[in-house]
Amino acid sequence: MVEVPVGVAVVQWVLLLTLAGLVLGMYRQLAHVLNLSRKARGIGAGLEPGASAPAFYYRVKSEEHEVQFVPGSGSATLLMFTDPRCHTCEQALEALEHVAVQEGDEPGTTGWRFIAATDSSPTVVEALGIPAPDHVPLVCVAGHVTAQYHVRGVPYTFVLDTAGTVRGHGAASTARELRRLMRLIDTKVPVGP
Repeated sequence: MVEVPVGVAVVQWVLLLTLAGLVLGMYRQLAHVLNLSRKARGIGAGLEPGASAPAFYYRVKSEEHEVQFVPGSGSATLLMFTDPRCHTCEQALEALEHVAVQEGDEPGTTGWRFIAATDSSPTVVEALGIPAPDHVPLVCVAGHVTAQYHVRGVPYTFVLDTAGTVRGHGAASTARELRRLMRLIDTKVPVGP
Protein backbone atom coordinates (compact mmCIF):
# COMPACT_ATOMS: atom_id res chain seq x y z
CA MET A 1 0.00 0.00 0.00
CA VAL A 2 1.28 3.46 -0.88
CA GLU A 3 1.41 5.96 1.89
CA VAL A 4 0.66 9.59 1.07
CA PRO A 5 2.40 12.12 3.28
CA VAL A 6 -0.01 14.05 5.51
CA GLY A 7 1.12 17.36 4.04
CA VAL A 8 0.21 16.28 0.50
CA ALA A 9 -3.22 15.02 1.63
CA VAL A 10 -3.93 18.32 3.41
CA VAL A 11 -2.87 20.31 0.33
CA GLN A 12 -5.14 18.16 -1.87
CA TRP A 13 -8.13 18.77 0.41
CA VAL A 14 -7.44 22.50 0.56
CA LEU A 15 -7.22 22.65 -3.23
CA LEU A 16 -10.43 20.62 -3.58
CA LEU A 17 -12.32 22.92 -1.19
CA THR A 18 -10.92 26.00 -2.95
CA LEU A 19 -12.10 24.61 -6.29
CA ALA A 20 -15.56 23.93 -4.82
CA GLY A 21 -15.68 27.52 -3.49
CA LEU A 22 -14.71 28.91 -6.91
CA VAL A 23 -17.38 26.85 -8.68
CA LEU A 24 -20.01 28.00 -6.18
CA GLY A 25 -18.91 31.64 -6.58
CA MET A 26 -19.05 31.39 -10.37
CA TYR A 27 -22.51 29.81 -10.17
CA ARG A 28 -23.79 32.64 -7.95
CA GLN A 29 -22.31 35.27 -10.28
CA LEU A 30 -23.87 33.61 -13.32
CA ALA A 31 -27.25 33.35 -11.58
CA HIS A 32 -27.05 37.04 -10.66
CA VAL A 33 -26.15 38.06 -14.24
CA LEU A 34 -28.95 35.94 -15.70
CA ASN A 35 -31.46 37.37 -13.23
CA LEU A 36 -30.42 40.95 -14.10
CA SER A 37 -30.71 40.28 -17.83
CA ARG A 38 -34.17 38.71 -17.35
CA LYS A 39 -35.31 41.80 -15.42
CA ALA A 40 -33.87 44.12 -18.06
CA ARG A 41 -35.81 42.28 -20.76
CA GLY A 42 -38.98 42.35 -18.68
CA ILE A 43 -39.12 38.58 -18.28
CA GLY A 44 -40.93 37.56 -15.17
CA ALA A 45 -44.18 35.98 -14.18
CA GLY A 46 -47.15 38.10 -13.28
CA LEU A 47 -47.89 41.78 -13.15
CA GLU A 48 -46.05 43.50 -10.34
CA PRO A 49 -48.07 44.18 -7.19
CA GLY A 50 -49.42 47.72 -7.37
CA ALA A 51 -49.96 47.60 -11.14
CA SER A 52 -53.41 48.19 -12.58
CA ALA A 53 -54.92 44.99 -13.93
CA PRO A 54 -55.94 45.29 -17.59
CA ALA A 55 -59.56 44.90 -18.61
CA PHE A 56 -60.33 42.24 -21.20
CA TYR A 57 -63.15 40.64 -23.16
CA TYR A 58 -64.14 37.00 -22.72
CA ARG A 59 -66.68 34.40 -23.79
CA VAL A 60 -68.34 31.79 -21.66
CA LYS A 61 -68.03 28.55 -23.66
CA SER A 62 -69.91 28.85 -26.95
CA GLU A 63 -71.92 32.00 -26.27
CA GLU A 64 -71.82 34.33 -29.26
CA HIS A 65 -71.34 37.62 -27.47
CA GLU A 66 -68.28 38.76 -25.57
CA VAL A 67 -68.42 40.20 -22.07
CA GLN A 68 -65.95 42.71 -20.68
CA PHE A 69 -64.13 41.99 -17.45
CA VAL A 70 -63.40 45.26 -15.67
CA PRO A 71 -61.04 44.78 -12.73
CA GLY A 72 -62.25 46.28 -9.51
CA SER A 73 -65.84 47.34 -9.96
CA GLY A 74 -66.25 47.27 -6.18
CA SER A 75 -65.32 43.60 -5.72
CA ALA A 76 -62.02 41.97 -4.90
CA THR A 77 -61.22 39.32 -7.52
CA LEU A 78 -59.38 36.03 -7.58
CA LEU A 79 -58.47 35.55 -11.26
CA MET A 80 -56.94 32.19 -12.19
CA PHE A 81 -55.43 31.54 -15.60
CA THR A 82 -55.72 27.87 -16.47
CA ASP A 83 -55.69 25.35 -19.32
CA PRO A 84 -58.34 22.62 -19.62
CA ARG A 85 -55.73 20.11 -20.84
CA CYS A 86 -53.58 20.48 -17.71
CA HIS A 87 -54.02 17.99 -14.84
CA THR A 88 -52.66 20.42 -12.23
CA CYS A 89 -55.11 23.01 -13.53
CA GLU A 90 -57.99 20.61 -12.93
CA GLN A 91 -56.93 20.34 -9.29
CA ALA A 92 -56.52 24.12 -9.09
CA LEU A 93 -60.03 24.63 -10.50
CA GLU A 94 -61.42 22.24 -7.87
CA ALA A 95 -59.61 24.23 -5.18
CA LEU A 96 -60.93 27.52 -6.62
CA GLU A 97 -64.46 26.08 -6.64
CA HIS A 98 -64.01 24.93 -3.03
CA VAL A 99 -62.85 28.40 -1.92
CA ALA A 100 -65.67 30.09 -3.86
CA VAL A 101 -68.26 27.88 -2.17
CA GLN A 102 -66.78 28.58 1.27
CA GLU A 103 -66.49 32.33 0.71
CA GLY A 104 -69.76 32.79 -1.16
CA ASP A 105 -69.69 33.47 -4.87
CA GLU A 106 -72.13 36.36 -5.01
CA PRO A 107 -70.27 39.70 -5.37
CA GLY A 108 -72.54 41.35 -2.81
CA THR A 109 -72.15 38.72 -0.10
CA THR A 110 -68.43 38.67 0.67
CA GLY A 111 -67.04 41.23 -1.73
CA TRP A 112 -65.16 38.54 -3.69
CA ARG A 113 -65.62 37.32 -7.25
CA PHE A 114 -63.89 34.27 -8.67
CA ILE A 115 -62.97 33.79 -12.34
CA ALA A 116 -61.06 31.04 -14.15
CA ALA A 117 -59.72 32.13 -17.56
CA THR A 118 -58.26 30.04 -20.37
CA ASP A 119 -56.82 31.10 -23.71
CA SER A 120 -58.22 27.93 -25.29
CA SER A 121 -61.04 28.55 -27.73
CA PRO A 122 -64.61 27.87 -26.63
CA THR A 123 -64.84 25.01 -29.16
CA VAL A 124 -61.76 23.33 -27.62
CA VAL A 125 -63.22 23.69 -24.13
CA GLU A 126 -66.51 22.15 -25.26
CA ALA A 127 -64.80 19.40 -27.30
CA LEU A 128 -62.77 18.35 -24.26
CA GLY A 129 -66.00 18.14 -22.27
CA ILE A 130 -64.58 20.12 -19.38
CA PRO A 131 -67.32 20.56 -16.80
CA ALA A 132 -67.55 24.17 -15.77
CA PRO A 133 -67.41 24.67 -12.03
CA ASP A 134 -70.77 25.56 -10.48
CA HIS A 135 -69.61 28.70 -8.68
CA VAL A 136 -66.68 29.85 -10.83
CA PRO A 137 -67.16 30.82 -14.48
CA LEU A 138 -64.63 29.23 -16.85
CA VAL A 139 -64.16 31.97 -19.43
CA CYS A 140 -62.30 31.93 -22.75
CA VAL A 141 -59.99 34.87 -23.46
CA ALA A 142 -57.80 35.82 -26.39
CA GLY A 143 -54.12 34.85 -26.17
CA HIS A 144 -53.00 38.45 -25.78
CA VAL A 145 -54.74 38.61 -22.38
CA THR A 146 -52.32 36.09 -20.87
CA ALA A 147 -49.48 38.15 -22.33
CA GLN A 148 -50.90 41.36 -20.80
CA TYR A 149 -50.91 39.67 -17.40
CA HIS A 150 -47.39 38.21 -17.99
CA VAL A 151 -48.61 34.65 -17.45
CA ARG A 152 -45.75 32.24 -18.21
CA GLY A 153 -47.35 29.01 -17.01
CA VAL A 154 -50.64 27.72 -15.65
CA PRO A 155 -52.30 27.56 -13.23
CA TYR A 156 -51.43 31.13 -12.28
CA THR A 157 -53.60 33.25 -10.01
CA PHE A 158 -53.91 36.98 -9.39
CA VAL A 159 -55.60 38.71 -6.49
CA LEU A 160 -57.04 42.11 -7.43
CA ASP A 161 -58.41 44.61 -4.93
CA THR A 162 -61.67 46.52 -5.24
CA ALA A 163 -59.95 49.21 -7.34
CA GLY A 164 -58.53 46.67 -9.82
CA THR A 165 -54.96 46.86 -8.53
CA VAL A 166 -52.83 43.71 -8.42
CA ARG A 167 -52.10 42.90 -4.77
CA GLY A 168 -50.41 39.56 -5.35
CA HIS A 169 -49.97 36.64 -7.70
CA GLY A 170 -48.59 33.16 -7.79
CA ALA A 171 -48.87 29.59 -8.94
CA ALA A 172 -51.60 28.66 -6.46
CA SER A 173 -53.17 25.26 -7.00
CA THR A 174 -54.60 24.40 -3.57
CA ALA A 175 -57.33 26.00 -1.48
CA ARG A 176 -54.73 26.91 1.15
CA GLU A 177 -52.53 28.72 -1.41
CA LEU A 178 -55.57 30.55 -2.82
CA ARG A 179 -56.61 31.70 0.66
CA ARG A 180 -53.07 32.95 1.32
CA LEU A 181 -53.37 35.14 -1.77
CA MET A 182 -56.79 36.35 -0.63
CA ARG A 183 -55.32 37.33 2.74
CA LEU A 184 -53.25 39.97 0.90
CA ILE A 185 -56.51 41.94 0.77
CA ASP A 186 -58.79 40.47 3.43
CA THR A 187 -57.08 39.32 6.62
CA LYS A 188 -60.35 37.76 7.80
CA VAL A 189 -60.00 34.97 5.21
CA PRO A 190 -58.94 31.84 7.12
CA VAL A 191 -55.92 30.04 5.64
CA GLY A 192 -57.02 26.64 7.00
CA PRO A 193 -56.16 23.28 5.47
